Parts: sequence; structure tokens; C-alpha cells
Amino acid sequence: MERMVIQAFLELGGAATAYQVVKQVQLRYPDVDSNTITPRLKPLERKSLLRRTDRRGPGKNGPRRQMVWEVFHSPAARRWLALPLP
Repeated sequence: MERMVIQAFLELGGAATAYQVVKQVQLRYPDVDSNTITPRLKPLERKSLLRRTDRRGPGKNGPRRQMVWEVFHSPAARRWLALPLP
């Protein structure tokens, strides 16, 4: 699941809101629920694969803006991302 989330970020240019990531994952895997995607962001941040930015982007509900996350390109992240998707 974490790899699917990172793949969605990469498909979105490396940075996106949780809402955008959910929509991207669901394009490829329609049966995956948003409640299984968004809880992956913080653990990926702890693993230094994602980081929060100061930017805000589109959310699900109109004028409310969500935090933008981005892929953190550390050496460990590059090794982790080089593994093939299942």
C-alpha cells in the first residue's frame, strides 16, 4: 500500500495533497478506500520518504485547502523507490 501511495505522488509530479493522492490511487485501484490511503502519509514521513511543505492545495470541500506533501529524495528513498511495484 505504501508503494502505491508513493507511486501516486510520482505520477502527480512528486507533490500533492492527500485528496489528490487518494484520487490518483483510486484511478488505478478503484476498490481501495481513502481510509486506507491517507493513514500511510505520516508513516512515510517518519521513514523519510515524504515530507510536508508550507504550500496548500485543493481539497475535497471547496475553499478548504489541504497541506501539500512531497516525495523526499533522500538516498534511502531512492533505494526504496527503485524496488518494483507488486
